Amino acid sequence: MRASAARTVVQSHVSSGNARIELTIKSAKFYEDADAWGKQDPFIQFKYMGKLNKTSVKDDAGKKAKWNEKFILENIQGEI
Repeated sequence: MRASAARTVVQSHVSSGNARIELTIKSAKFYEDADAWGKQDPFIQFKYMGKLNKTSVKDDAGKKAKWNEKFILENIQGEI
């Protein structure tokens, strides 16, 4: 499922001085189910500083998935 077809809830916190962000991917709501039979198994992936980051796969989550998974993004100022 492409990111443009989903609404994703993301929460982030910036820590001062260290230039890093704690990114929490909380949930996603998809507008359509990509699987013809059964429910889709969604995940979210994004690239930061050349590294591919990916949530776990939510088996049979269908159009609504919840992760609450945290990612630490270092050196934020260098990427902005």
